[in-house]
Amino acid sequence: GCGNKILYVGRRSQAQRRERCEATGVNLSSSPSEKSLSQQSIVGAISVAPAGSSSWDTASPTAVLLALDPLARVTDLIGRPLIYDGVRLTNEAGVVVSSGDVAVRVHEDLTGRLSKDESFLSMIGLDLNLDRIEKAPPTAANTLPQPLP
Repeated sequence: GCGNKILYVGRRSQAQRRERCEATGVNLSSSPSEKSLSQQSIVGAISVAPAGSSSWDTASPTAVLLALDPLARVTDLIGRPLIYDGVRLTNEAGVVVSSGDVAVRVHEDLTGRLSKDESFLSMIGLDLNLDRIEKAPPTAANTLPQPLP
Protein backbone atom coordinates (compact mmCIF):
# COMPACT_ATOMS: atom_id res chain seq x y z
CA GLY A 1 0.00 0.00 0.00
CA CYS A 2 0.84 3.66 0.29
CA GLY A 3 2.80 3.22 3.53
CA ASN A 4 5.06 0.66 1.87
CA LYS A 5 5.75 3.12 -0.96
CA ILE A 6 6.82 5.77 1.55
CA LEU A 7 9.15 3.35 3.33
CA TYR A 8 10.56 2.12 -0.01
CA VAL A 9 11.46 5.68 -1.01
CA GLY A 10 13.35 6.12 2.28
CA ARG A 11 15.20 2.80 1.97
CA ARG A 12 16.14 3.46 -1.67
CA SER A 13 17.50 6.94 -0.95
CA GLN A 14 19.44 5.70 2.08
CA ALA A 15 20.94 2.84 0.03
CA GLN A 16 22.07 5.30 -2.65
CA ARG A 17 23.58 7.57 0.00
CA ARG A 18 25.40 4.59 1.54
CA GLU A 19 26.71 3.48 -1.87
CA ARG A 20 27.93 7.01 -2.65
CA CYS A 21 29.67 7.30 0.73
CA GLU A 22 31.37 3.94 0.26
CA ALA A 23 32.48 4.88 -3.26
CA THR A 24 33.94 8.19 -2.09
CA GLY A 25 35.39 6.89 1.18
CA VAL A 26 33.15 9.01 3.42
CA ASN A 27 32.59 7.40 6.82
CA LEU A 28 28.85 6.96 7.41
CA SER A 29 29.27 6.91 11.20
CA SER A 30 30.83 10.37 11.29
CA SER A 31 29.07 13.57 10.39
CA PRO A 32 30.28 14.59 6.92
CA SER A 33 31.34 18.18 6.37
CA GLU A 34 29.13 20.63 4.50
CA LYS A 35 31.46 20.41 1.50
CA SER A 36 31.30 16.63 1.24
CA LEU A 37 27.52 16.67 1.63
CA SER A 38 27.10 19.17 -1.21
CA GLN A 39 29.25 17.00 -3.46
CA GLN A 40 27.08 13.94 -2.85
CA SER A 41 24.04 14.56 -5.00
CA ILE A 42 21.74 11.58 -4.53
CA VAL A 43 19.14 10.71 -7.18
CA GLY A 44 16.87 9.09 -4.60
CA ALA A 45 13.38 7.84 -5.28
CA ILE A 46 9.90 9.20 -5.81
CA SER A 47 6.50 7.55 -5.54
CA VAL A 48 2.98 8.69 -6.35
CA ALA A 49 -0.15 7.18 -4.80
CA PRO A 50 -3.70 7.87 -5.95
CA ALA A 51 -6.33 9.70 -3.95
CA GLY A 52 -8.07 7.83 -1.18
CA SER A 53 -5.23 6.27 0.78
CA SER A 54 -5.85 6.24 4.51
CA SER A 55 -3.99 8.71 6.69
CA TRP A 56 -3.57 5.82 9.13
CA ASP A 57 -1.48 4.10 6.46
CA THR A 58 0.72 7.12 5.77
CA ALA A 59 1.29 8.75 9.19
CA SER A 60 3.88 6.34 10.63
CA PRO A 61 5.81 5.80 7.39
CA THR A 62 5.93 9.60 6.93
CA ALA A 63 7.46 10.00 10.39
CA VAL A 64 10.02 7.25 9.66
CA LEU A 65 10.97 8.75 6.28
CA LEU A 66 11.42 12.25 7.69
CA ALA A 67 13.51 10.87 10.56
CA LEU A 68 15.80 9.21 7.98
CA ASP A 69 15.88 12.22 5.67
CA PRO A 70 14.67 15.57 7.02
CA LEU A 71 14.86 16.99 3.49
CA ALA A 72 12.44 14.38 2.11
CA ARG A 73 9.05 15.55 0.90
CA VAL A 74 5.63 14.06 1.62
CA THR A 75 2.75 16.03 0.13
CA ASP A 76 -0.47 15.62 -1.79
CA LEU A 77 -0.45 15.83 -5.59
CA ILE A 78 -0.50 19.63 -5.55
CA GLY A 79 2.26 20.08 -2.97
CA ARG A 80 0.27 20.57 0.23
CA PRO A 81 1.43 18.75 3.37
CA LEU A 82 -0.70 15.76 4.34
CA ILE A 83 -3.02 16.54 7.23
CA TYR A 84 -3.16 14.28 10.28
CA ASP A 85 -5.90 15.82 12.39
CA GLY A 86 -8.07 12.81 13.20
CA VAL A 87 -10.94 14.33 11.18
CA ARG A 88 -9.74 13.84 7.60
CA LEU A 89 -9.00 10.13 7.44
CA THR A 90 -8.15 9.83 3.76
CA ASN A 91 -5.62 11.58 1.57
CA GLU A 92 -8.18 12.89 -0.90
CA ALA A 93 -5.64 14.59 -3.17
CA GLY A 94 -3.25 11.63 -3.40
CA VAL A 95 0.27 11.34 -2.04
CA VAL A 96 3.66 12.19 -3.52
CA VAL A 97 6.75 11.17 -1.57
CA SER A 98 10.39 11.77 -2.45
CA SER A 99 13.82 11.48 -0.90
CA GLY A 100 17.14 12.36 -2.48
CA ASP A 101 18.29 15.52 -4.22
CA VAL A 102 17.02 14.81 -7.74
CA ALA A 103 13.79 13.14 -6.61
CA VAL A 104 12.89 16.10 -4.38
CA ARG A 105 13.43 18.54 -7.28
CA VAL A 106 11.21 16.38 -9.53
CA HIS A 107 8.61 16.23 -6.73
CA GLU A 108 8.56 20.02 -6.35
CA ASP A 109 8.34 20.54 -10.12
CA LEU A 110 5.55 17.96 -10.53
CA THR A 111 3.41 19.26 -7.68
CA GLY A 112 4.02 22.87 -8.73
CA ARG A 113 2.78 22.15 -12.24
CA LEU A 114 -0.20 20.10 -11.07
CA SER A 115 -1.28 22.84 -8.63
CA LYS A 116 -1.66 25.22 -11.60
CA ASP A 117 -3.38 22.79 -13.97
CA GLU A 118 -7.10 23.61 -13.85
CA SER A 119 -8.16 20.48 -15.74
CA PHE A 120 -6.21 18.28 -13.31
CA LEU A 121 -7.65 20.08 -10.28
CA SER A 122 -11.15 19.66 -11.67
CA MET A 123 -10.51 15.97 -12.40
CA ILE A 124 -9.53 15.26 -8.78
CA GLY A 125 -12.34 17.45 -7.42
CA LEU A 126 -10.38 20.35 -5.96
CA ASP A 127 -11.56 23.96 -5.93
CA LEU A 128 -10.53 25.67 -9.15
CA ASN A 129 -9.90 28.95 -7.35
CA LEU A 130 -6.10 28.68 -7.51
CA ASP A 131 -5.65 31.48 -4.98
CA ARG A 132 -7.28 29.32 -2.30
CA ILE A 133 -4.84 26.42 -2.65
CA GLU A 134 -2.60 26.73 0.35
CA LYS A 135 0.87 25.42 -0.35
CA ALA A 136 3.24 25.45 2.58
CA PRO A 137 6.84 24.40 2.06
CA PRO A 138 6.75 20.64 2.85
CA THR A 139 9.34 20.12 5.56
CA ALA A 140 9.71 17.76 8.49
CA ALA A 141 8.21 20.42 10.76
CA ASN A 142 4.86 20.59 8.94
CA THR A 143 4.48 17.08 7.57
CA LEU A 144 5.15 15.08 10.71
CA PRO A 145 1.95 13.73 12.22
CA GLN A 146 0.75 16.10 14.92
CA PRO A 147 -0.91 14.90 18.14
CA LEU A 148 -4.66 15.23 18.31
CA PRO A 149 -5.95 18.17 20.44
